[in-house]
Amino acid sequence: MKSKHLFITLILGGTIAACSSPFDVTTLSEHHTDNTDNYQINLTSISFEGANKKSNEMVTPLNVRLKALNDSLMSTTIADADSFFTSYKSDLETGKIKYPQPAFRYELYSSDTAFIVSEQIISTLSTTYTFAGGAHGNTEFYALNYSPTEKRFLSTEDLLDMSQQMRIDSLLQVNFTNPDNCFNTDPTLAEVTAINVTPTHLRFTYAHYTLGAYYCGAPVVEIPLESLKGIYLLK
Repeated sequence: MKSKHLFITLILGGTIAACSSPFDVTTLSEHHTDNTDNYQINLTSISFEGANKKSNEMVTPLNVRLKALNDSLMSTTIADADSFFTSYKSDLETGKIKYPQPAFRYELYSSDTAFIVSEQIISTLSTTYTFAGGAHGNTEFYALNYSPTEKRFLSTEDLLDMSQQMRIDSLLQVNFTNPDNCFNTDPTLAEVTAINVTPTHLRFTYAHYTLGAYYCGAPVVEIPLESLKGIYLLK
């Protein structure tokens, strides 16, 4: 059973008055579900639509990248699930396997978040959970920081003065919360999985196992931009 729902959401004042800038963008959110005997997919994706031709052209590369990521996640899940269960059924019929088909389906849950939408930067995070049997699934994080003005993706070096890594590590540790002392490793820039920009903070996401056991979760450290003066490079 498949279903799609499209609705429009305006995020973080992404529209700027035309008298000061031509950048006028709305955030679209699309929900896709796909359920079969082999897999279950639940995906919420975002894209950006300009109110004028110039704005649309400014966000096109980001839309292409976001769509490619989500398409890849879905196609990989479907291909892997169908291949696994087809092979299992064949082996069962030929007697290579004597156990009945596993009582699970492949799973994909993915959602996109936009933390800031402006002419200077759009910062998104795709949070993806996949399950293919076993004790638990796998959660991955994909951050995209994109400059509409320059029509290019920004690297960590575009965001941060990397010569001050020791100071960044110190700020990460000062702003790190460790409830019940579950995590046994201090956060550092070298170990971070995803970096996002919000209107007031830089947001550092760490994958499971990076700072502690799986059950501790995926920690997030937020550093106020005020504390990053001289380090954060965007103006």
